Amino acid sequence: MNFKKIFVANYPDYVNKVLTKAPNLTQSEIRVCMYVKMNLSNKEILEKDQISPSTLNNMRHSIRKKMKLKREDNLVLSLSLIHI
Repeated sequence: MNFKKIFVANYPDYVNKVLTKAPNLTQSEIRVCMYVKMNLSNKEILEKDQISPSTLNNMRHSIRKKMKLKREDNLVLSLSLIHI
């Protein structure tokens, strides 16, 4: 079973709720949000998606910007608090 199917089975409305907050997220950014919701570390995310640390940092920055989070807002906490 692939990651997205497992995630949706556990968090059925999460992606829709994230897209309500930031409708212009890319598929890659949504996947990072899903990884963060599942408490994966940056290292685990890098290994799963086979991306560079700078790419992940850019995606996290883009997610924060699209979600209109302030600099002092914690991205992990913000994504974790989106309720299903």
